[in-house]
Amino acid sequence: MDKLQQYLKSELDALREKGIFSLPRELETEQKATVVIDGHEVITLSSNNYLGLTVNPRLKELAIQAIEALWRWFRLSSYYRGHYVDAQ
Repeated sequence: MDKLQQYLKSELDALREKGIFSLPRELETEQKATVVIDGHEVITLSSNNYLGLTVNPRLKELAIQAIEALWRWFRLSSYYRGHYVDAQ
């Protein structure tokens, strides 16, 4: 483990010891007015989904198409610009 990893581990351990370390909760359902978290249905009070766009099937399909198109471009761009090789 290098110095940075040791430092980060010690900081995270200190947060755990103080009881203030937490990971984001995972939603078990799509982000709507209510969601299921840890098996419980709860009202979503901190969502940015006020337009309902996170569950819009057409918007999802367009996002997937855009990501696939950009992914192809990013993969091809390394052939033109080169890529970094770690010499270690």
